[in-house]
Amino acid sequence: MEKILTQKNKPFQPILDTPYYLPCIYPLITERLKGEGLEISPYLLPNINLLSLPAYQHQAKTRVPSANVWTAEALGFDQAEEILGFKTSMYEFNSESKGLEFLKSILTQNKLAIVSGTSYFLPYFTSDYLSDSYTNDYANRHLGIINHFYGVHGISSNTISIYDPTPYQYVGDIPMNKFLKSWYGDKGIPCLSEIPGVDSLYVRGVFEISEVKPLTSDELSYIVGQIIRTLSEQYLLGPIIISNKVNGDNLYFGHSAMKNLITDLRYVDEYYPSSFQQLFKSIFNMRFSRYFLRDFLEDKITEYHNFSKVLEELTTIISQWELVANILMRNTLKPSNKKENINQALRIMHSIQIRELNLFESVYESYKVFPSLKRKS
Repeated sequence: MEKILTQKNKPFQPILDTPYYLPCIYPLITERLKGEGLEISPYLLPNINLLSLPAYQHQAKTRVPSANVWTAEALGFDQAEEILGFKTSMYEFNSESKGLEFLKSILTQNKLAIVSGTSYFLPYFTSDYLSDSYTNDYANRHLGIINHFYGVHGISSNTISIYDPTPYQYVGDIPMNKFLKSWYGDKGIPCLSEIPGVDSLYVRGVFEISEVKPLTSDELSYIVGQIIRTLSEQYLLGPIIISNKVNGDNLYFGHSAMKNLITDLRYVDEYYPSSFQQLFKSIFNMRFSRYFLRDFLEDKITEYHNFSKVLEELTTIISQWELVANILMRNTLKPSNKKENINQALRIMHSIQIRELNLFESVYESYKVFPSLKRKS
């Protein structure tokens, strides 16, 4: 069987230099859009979806905390496909043969195919491949229980050509049998099948993009302005979504996320000491929203806006966040100093709270001339 390739007469040279914390779907979407005439940055996508807005949540009754980068979707703003003007669809296939035929049909149009699967069966994914740590720590993954997405840019009878930029920056071939196991997803790993959330994952999933329209540099620059206006405005508003479910989570955004996180850390020893590890994980994960914003402001897509002063202050805030995470990490090494470490972390977090509020107030004043991103109707 002749190998079917996307861009058959050209070398495949996709984006590879992506950080580990960037959700795996974004470089793939970027690469697919580029192939269809829409040149964007992978760092535009988490910001257009407001993943750079600080978010925090805890259970309404127990105050058990968590932080999930996808929480901003609850605010109801349009997502990247509505704003940039393309369509997305998700397909699942009951049989390998029908799924493979669909992938081949994408490749013959000179398009990158995007599939869902599990990293557990991907041999280049050294941290996860057939690893006990993958299954043992599965429920505590920092992005939550979600599908892993990667690209397919070639198919032959025995191999599949893979593009998987995050986190291993991999482009190469793997055996067909390993791909088929991966493509089935985490539902195919017996010890994971009963974990809540796994039943909602895709089996032989294919993420498709259609109706892509090119945008000019002026149009993209305008969208950047809308993103920064919306992000700064929402930070200052500090939206709160209160759950009406018995075991539901209250969601906090922007300055409200900081305020409630500080409150929970202040009282963790007195009222819910068993939640400390979850609280530490939340603080660790909340760094990512700042990383997404920093990477966006440093990218060439924002070059028509002067963000040098914002970046300078944001870099200081990020370094303080990392210091907080390091201080609280000491509690796992020296629990006897827990109270001292928490108090030191609280002092730094109060400083972050003030700096961040001042930063977003300044940014909002500069960008309130732009309209906000639209909310879903």
